[in-house]
Amino acid sequence: MTPADNNALIAQILQGDRQAYAQLVGRYQDGVFAFLWRMGLRRALIEDLAQETFVRAWCHLGDFKPERAAFSTWLFAISRNLALNEIHRAGHRREVAAEDDLEVASADEGPPEALARKRSSLRLHAALGRLDPAQRSVLGLCCLSELSIAEVAVIEGISAGAVKVRLHRARHALRLSLENLR
Repeated sequence: MTPADNNALIAQILQGDRQAYAQLVGRYQDGVFAFLWRMGLRRALIEDLAQETFVRAWCHLGDFKPERAAFSTWLFAISRNLALNEIHRAGHRREVAAEDDLEVASADEGPPEALARKRSSLRLHAALGRLDPAQRSVLGLCCLSELSIAEVAVIEGISAGAVKVRLHRARHALRLSLENLR
C-alpha cells in the first residue's frame, strides 16, 4: 500500500470508478475501526463514524492533496474529527463496551481463555474511555502501525514533540486507569 498505489486508485475514483473506491475502503476500514475503538467508543457508534468517515472521504476526495499528506493521514484526520465531535457532543460521557462489542473467541481458545480475553478487552476499553479525548486520539493514532509521529502531528495539528509528550502522558494515564480498574 504505497502512496503511489493510493494515488493511482484515487485517480481512478475521480474518473468514476466505484470499484477502485471499494478497494481503497478495503485497505483502510480495519484501521479506521481500530482507531475508533481506541477512542473508547461503543460498537454501534464506531460503525456509524466509520461509515461517515468513508462517506466524507468519498464526497471530498477531490480536495485531497497528496503533496500535503498521505491518504491515510487525511483519512484518519477525518475519522479523528468525527470521533472528537461525537465525544464533545455527547458531553464527554465515558463510553464502555458491552459484552456484545467484543470479538468472537477463536477456535483454539477454550472457555477460560475466552473469558479472560473478554475481561481484558473490556478493561482496556473502559480505561481508554476514561482518558481525555486528546490523549485517546494520540494514543489511538500512534498505535496504528502505519502512522508515524510526524503523521500524527499533522492530523493533530501539533508539533512532533507535542505528540511525543501527549503520547507519554496518555500511556501513563492509561496505565493508572488500568490499575484502578483491577
